[in-house]
Amino acid sequence: MNVKKVFLWSFGLLFTLGILGCAAVAGLFYWASRDLPDLERLTGYEAPQATVILARDGSTIGTLATEKRYSITLKEMSPWLPMSFLAAEDDSFYQHHGVDPVAIVRAFIYNLRNKASGGGQQGGSTITQQIIKQLLLSSERSYTRKMKEAILAYRLEHTVSKDDILQTYLNYIYLGQHSYGVEAAARTYFGKHASDITLAESAVIAGLPQAPSRYNPFRHPEAAKARQMYVLGRLRTLKWITEEQYQQAINEPLVYWSMPENRGGASKWYFEEARRLLVEFFTEENLRTLGIDTLKSGEEYVYTAGLTVRTAMDPVQQDAAGAALRCGLEELDKRQGWRGPVKKLSPAEVTEFREKSTFAPADLMGKAWVQAVVTAVDAKGARVLLGKGYTGYIP
Repeated sequence: MNVKKVFLWSFGLLFTLGILGCAAVAGLFYWASRDLPDLERLTGYEAPQATVILARDGSTIGTLATEKRYSITLKEMSPWLPMSFLAAEDDSFYQHHGVDPVAIVRAFIYNLRNKASGGGQQGGSTITQQIIKQLLLSSERSYTRKMKEAILAYRLEHTVSKDDILQTYLNYIYLGQHSYGVEAAARTYFGKHASDITLAESAVIAGLPQAPSRYNPFRHPEAAKARQMYVLGRLRTLKWITEEQYQQAINEPLVYWSMPENRGGASKWYFEEARRLLVEFFTEENLRTLGIDTLKSGEEYVYTAGLTVRTAMDPVQQDAAGAALRCGLEELDKRQGWRGPVKKLSPAEVTEFREKSTFAPADLMGKAWVQAVVTAVDAKGARVLLGKGYTGYIP
């Protein structure tokens, strides 16, 4: 066999294998794409949002929600938030078409190296793929699901804009502490709105999607700080922030606290009445009359519609009314006379009360009630034990 025949035979074999390979890929693509869910389910998707009930002065009386989420636009977010999420999750988001082959290969190599040592695993999914998986597909680990995910991600990228996909992701994603989306996370972890979040705070929030429980800053502040450093490092490596901004962010003190969701005291009664009236008002008939196209009604609608309800309640006057009512009830109770002890304790229970009581002298300030054990009684009054060595005398 001469060289020319060998060349032609080899070329023919490679060509045939190429044709068969292309046919196999095409067949696999057709098989995976034949029963895909409709993208309209995603493009028309409205995530559940919290309904907020406000007092007359604009302060929050309470929140009603199945998922604590407040959907906002990209323009209503601090610019550091989307930037930090992209650095941590998908830095080539605005360049790829739904699937990032480079990220997949990089993750594959990383996971191979870490498999033997038992290290963490890295994903190669883009933000678009994550949205597809969470809203249209299951979390099943299979090649079929990954193929469907890739096909749908590609189609979605050619249906809606990149900004819309990113906005959906930042409003939908779970970030721990019952918080969904960056606005809820900003309120939960830093007590402020997403528009006011700093670069340092953005890096903390952007580090949460991988493991919201493990990086929860309330429970694991050191792990949250380490994850924040990773996100800030990615931003610096990508040259999206300067060295000066990086240094300022890593040295910024992090103060974790939550924005109050509900007023206490007498406002609770008003809040419950407002909740009851809302549930009663939003019936199927009333929703149709208002031209609201939804399959939900009553409590299900109120808890997911993201309503902002303004009421006539004045918090100062409501608290005063509540205090007056409580004072009147206590005075009435006193006029009924002594009705005996709440409970009788054995000597062992008295010892346990003395050792485990949480009493502090500050508890006697104001109108609070304090439990005490009566240790002796005479004609002039009763001597009582308040716990932890504190005693008192009631005339």
